Amino acid sequence: TGVGATAAIVEQNLKNIQNVVLEINDLYASQVAMASRTGGMNYGSFIAERATLFQKLDGSFAMLSKRSVQIPVYR
Repeated sequence: TGVGATAAIVEQNLKNIQNVVLEINDLYASQVAMASRTGGMNYGSFIAERATLFQKLDGSFAMLSKRSVQIPVYR
C-alpha cells in the first residue's frame, strides 16, 4: 500500500541518517585517539572527511522531504 511503501522509505532514510551520524562519530573518535597517540591531529584531513560525511547527511535529510517521499499535501 501507499502508506506501507512510504513508511519503508522513511525507515530506510532514517537508517541512512543513523549510519552517517555513526560514521561522523567514528571519524571523530579515531582522530581523538590518533591525537592522543601522536600529540596532535591532522585537522585538514579531518575537516575534509567530515565535510564529505555532512554532505551525505544533508542528502539523507533531503530524502525525507515531502516531495521526495511523495507524501500528498492535504489542504
